Amino acid sequence: MKKLTILLALLLGISCFAQERTIQWKTVPMDGSRTGATAPTATNVNEALGRVEKNVYYAPNGKKYKGGSLPEVARIMIAAQETMAPVKEVIGYSEEEMVRDRPQSALTNWFISVLMNGVSELVGKPVDIGIYNYGGIRCDMPEGQILVDD
Repeated sequence: MKKLTILLALLLGISCFAQERTIQWKTVPMDGSRTGATAPTATNVNEALGRVEKNVYYAPNGKKYKGGSLPEVARIMIAAQETMAPVKEVIGYSEEEMVRDRPQSALTNWFISVLMNGVSELVGKPVDIGIYNYGGIRCDMPEGQILVDD
């Protein structure tokens, strides 16, 4: 009887670990839709990210998150903002959102024009053609203030 119990326990344990598990990642824009947290600038960290006190994350939308990983992740994100301040500097303004698209879009055209003009200035000669790897543009250009981070 003891051997049968052990055998059943082993089979149960093996069957639990043998099940196929699928993990799906979902990318969600930092638009404040879940917690009210948005991408901070150099001057609005508390308003954009909220605060952590005694392992409780107080989100910008007023919700409290106790325990779990969220307070620790929020603490890390908030602590990194001082180091990230230089990339939050405003360096330009975009009249409209520019979305990356294949094979051609306003963003890809602007990108290659900037690249060609920069190379032309460097070498002191006109550049006739520009080629780039589309994978180099990893995000869209937002409308409004453009930060070094963008």
